[in-house]
Amino acid sequence: MPNRNIDSTFFKAPFVRSLTVVSKLFYVYVICECTNAGIWTLDTKIASAYLDQVFTEDDFITDFVKTGKALPLPGGRYFFRDFIIHQYPKGLTATNPAHKNIIIELRGLGLIDESLKLTNAQRVSYTEDKREVVIQAPEAPKKAEKKVVVKPEEEKPKPEEPGNPNRSAKKAEDKEVAMLDRMQEFKQTLTPYIEKYGQEMLDEFYAYWSAPNKSRTKFMREQHTFWSLPGRLATWAKKSKGYEKHSSAGKYTQFQKLV
Repeated sequence: MPNRNIDSTFFKAPFVRSLTVVSKLFYVYVICECTNAGIWTLDTKIASAYLDQVFTEDDFITDFVKTGKALPLPGGRYFFRDFIIHQYPKGLTATNPAHKNIIIELRGLGLIDESLKLTNAQRVSYTEDKREVVIQAPEAPKKAEKKVVVKPEEEKPKPEEPGNPNRSAKKAEDKEVAMLDRMQEFKQTLTPYIEKYGQEMLDEFYAYWSAPNKSRTKFMREQHTFWSLPGRLATWAKKSKGYEKHSSAGKYTQFQKLV
């Protein structure tokens, strides 16, 4: 079995500190279980069995894929870029026999360049069910060309339309109203879960996922393409302090319905 290195400051790193206890344990598990090229095949059921803790695909996507720590690859595999940085601090070397297969694999996936440095310009897309993955290796750098920059003439500001000086303000207001309508629709989707999770937890969940952006045109939920409401609620309930599961024998607290 290969030896793996863990830096003495591992648990002090801001990213690791931001993880839950289970996700921290999973991160150490991945360091031990991935290939020498830092590639791990998704199997949260096996991971949960070894960790003796429940760790779901939603947890993995939220904590590692969306944060950029795990890069999706074809075939349900994921590349942990930081693994290469920490396990090979002096970099990969073509003359090192132990690095030969690693270099071949990473080059084939476009994850390192000709100088054996990790690439940054990866373009990745994957479907909601994470089964279809398209990866394009970074394009070869082009030679810089001298360009003659012609400074464009400054455009004169267009006058406000007569009789309608607040047109831009009206547009912004319309967008915000439309966003509030969508937030209300999102709130209604939580109603079926009142009995299971309780009003208080759903209020906290809604408050977090309905937070608007700076321009007040979208809220938090709309900025996430991968979304499973049952999965998000289950994860939220698991991470929430003081959450208690109620039995089906009529021990539910009576909550007001969401409006």
